Amino acid sequence: VNYQQVIREAIKGIGYDHEDKGFDYKDAEVIVAIEEQSPDIAQGVHIGKSVEEIGAGDQGLMFGYATDETEECMPLSHLIATKIGSKLTEVRKN
Repeated sequence: VNYQQVIREAIKGIGYDHEDKGFDYKDAEVIVAIEEQSPDIAQGVHIGKSVEEIGAGDQGLMFGYATDETEECMPLSHLIATKIGSKLTEVRKN
């Protein structure tokens, strides 16, 4: 895997494609520091498990509770922050 290329394409896709935006995928310093998974984690994650059981199970967004503040059952502050972030991404890309 060409990590440099993958990372630069992700940065470009987000919309950081010129220094005027404060960050440019072409000039970003990319440091790749990937190490082998700990044997302790591997034992709990995939060693001796079926294909259906493989995975750390900790990927994704986790939020601590549901609420009736919004239709999405998310706290209003979280919902607003998420929408602001989405709008910023949209504006940056366009």
